[in-house]
Amino acid sequence: MPEHTPTPGELAYTAYRDHTSGKTWNGYPMPMWADLPPAVRLAWEAGAQAVRRETLAEVITMLKGEVPA
Repeated sequence: MPEHTPTPGELAYTAYRDHTSGKTWNGYPMPMWADLPPAVRLAWEAGAQAVRRETLAEVITMLKGEVPA
């Protein structure tokens, strides 16, 4: 069986969940990624993709020499 490769959204959600000891901002338990409704998983994917795009833009700018590293 192939190894599971987490998506960017799953990575972000899991990091948040780990950092908060599995609790939401108001203390409720956070479900595992697989147990989230599809709409919530899509929202986390959108957030993670936005961060990826911004990071890539910053790296491209640095590589062009427009901003000192």
